[in-house]
Amino acid sequence: MDGVVGFVEEKWRFRANDRDREWEAEGDQITDVLQPGFVLQSPMAQPSDPGLSWGVPEGERVSVGLVEVRVEVLWGYAYLAHLDATAFYRRDGVSEDYSGFFGGVLHQPPSLGADRAWLATEGYLTCVFAAAERLARAAHIEYIRVDVFLERGNPDGCMVNEISLTSGYPYYGHGDYIAKLWSEPLRAKAYTLLESSDAVYDLSAQ
Repeated sequence: MDGVVGFVEEKWRFRANDRDREWEAEGDQITDVLQPGFVLQSPMAQPSDPGLSWGVPEGERVSVGLVEVRVEVLWGYAYLAHLDATAFYRRDGVSEDYSGFFGGVLHQPPSLGADRAWLATEGYLTCVFAAAERLARAAHIEYIRVDVFLERGNPDGCMVNEISLTSGYPYYGHGDYIAKLWSEPLRAKAYTLLESSDAVYDLSAQ
């Protein structure tokens, strides 16, 4: 119990910062106005079938544990999803492997092997892209990274974990395109501002 209390007290004193992100000052301006609070969050339930393990066999992923993909959403549309910052899943169905020399260094990625391609071939990305786009449109945010948990064995059972307004991940050859897709509508003023005093969690997708 002392450990739990200490954990809560530490989190209560902590103030969000973007120290490790590209736009530290701008990001801090957004979070500095937030009042301390808390939220109760339910855990991502694990499959009851022991034959359905989380992720893939050890050694075939950079990370272990829950399968979590990150989705880059620009102006309400998902651009791509990635797993462990090395396995990329594009909206046109193409997969890209940046874990080796050809992808990570030369930016000429081969297709993903079966150990990570199952996210696309078994239909999990439909839920992932839909959830990420729905959240971004409801929040009316022009650029956001939405992190989504997958439930192995249930392609329709994805669940949003968290979001980032700026991402610290590498995007290899996609970085310039992401920047242009985000910035060009801003420069051209091809957007409208949402005039609303509603809390973000009360907004709905449009």
